[in-house]
Amino acid sequence: MDEQSAAAAAHAAAVPGGHALPGRFGSRGPDLGAAPRAKRRLRPGVLLAWVLPTAAIMIGAVAFTVLQVDASRGYDSALSGARSAEEQAAHAQSELKSGADELATAADVASAILAADTAGVLPADSRSALQAADDQAQTRIKDAHAAASSPSTAHSPKPFWMWDLGPATAHLQTQRTDAATQRKRADDALRDARAAGAALLAAGTAALDGAATNAPAVEQANVSARTGDVIALRQAAQDMAAGARHLDAGAQGAFTAYVAAVGAVQASNASKLAEKAGPLYDRRLEVEAWARSIAGGVLLDFDWGPIVNGFGDNGSAGGLTSWYGGHGVDPGHATITLSDSVAELWPDDRMQALVTHEVGHAISAKCSSMFDWRSRDANEAWATAWAISRGQTADGNGVSLYGTPPQSLIDTAATCR
Repeated sequence: MDEQSAAAAAHAAAVPGGHALPGRFGSRGPDLGAAPRAKRRLRPGVLLAWVLPTAAIMIGAVAFTVLQVDASRGYDSALSGARSAEEQAAHAQSELKSGADELATAADVASAILAADTAGVLPADSRSALQAADDQAQTRIKDAHAAASSPSTAHSPKPFWMWDLGPATAHLQTQRTDAATQRKRADDALRDARAAGAALLAAGTAALDGAATNAPAVEQANVSARTGDVIALRQAAQDMAAGARHLDAGAQGAFTAYVAAVGAVQASNASKLAEKAGPLYDRRLEVEAWARSIAGGVLLDFDWGPIVNGFGDNGSAGGLTSWYGGHGVDPGHATITLSDSVAELWPDDRMQALVTHEVGHAISAKCSSMFDWRSRDANEAWATAWAISRGQTADGNGVSLYGTPPQSLIDTAATCR
């Protein structure tokens, strides 16, 4: 009997009516007091068969996720790069259009100036240089228009799967390259346009300045033109020179006004010369030239008539002068009217003395502060003193009509030249 059976028998004996039961009912009966069985364990082969596929799936999922994330990031980076390149290209295109518009405006002005130069006002070399610069500008404007295509900024929605992200990313990279190419073309065209604009401005400024500088030569070639037309020419030349810093509507208008002023001076000169036609033509021009040579820059108009101021017949001569103070481009101007007898008797000393007296009135336009110009008597005394200060002592200098002026006035008149 084992220890468990003995313990059971002892317990039964101690309990009244108890029976001792055997530990087993049979040779194969359950042993109620036996220990529990040990847990069942998987064999190594079975474990590997389960772990390896699971690990492969997990590794594949991780690899797929990494590839998917990389593809997504690559697309995002390509999209950002494409947008940045497109923005830069668009900015370059905008600057190019502005630059091309500015150049076109200047070129239009240059073309208009060249077309308006019907009288050959522009110096020949300056005109040639301006024409060449204008031609170059027109070429650069065409180049700018050709380079002014805007980059495409349309992008399809972002794909999800990496096999779609790859081609989409490659397309974005192509768009970025195209945008960069367009930007470079725009930058190059803008550089060329600005260079052409600078050359055009330099040529335009030189041409307009040359025309303005030539204004005195226009005056000398048209010395008989009316003083009003000469003053207008000087003002137009000044305005044109001031506006020559830019090739714009202002410069074009100033040049057009200058061309018109040149034409007016030429027409005025022809008209005044026609008035002098006749037997005394050459003598009249000699008298006028001599008067201008001593007038100190005061502009002189001349009119002629048979009788002036009551004189002109029987060997007499008459003169009359109206003078106007100067301002701005007007140095002062006057109109001298002489009798035909002055030209008939020229260069008689009396005629020279008379003409000098009239020029003495004319030069008051620049020296009126030296005497009381409001007084008629003071005006005649001044003109007589001025003629004497020029060495004119012959009858006609004014003494016979107005008396001898004081020496102090003669001395003062001698300072007005």
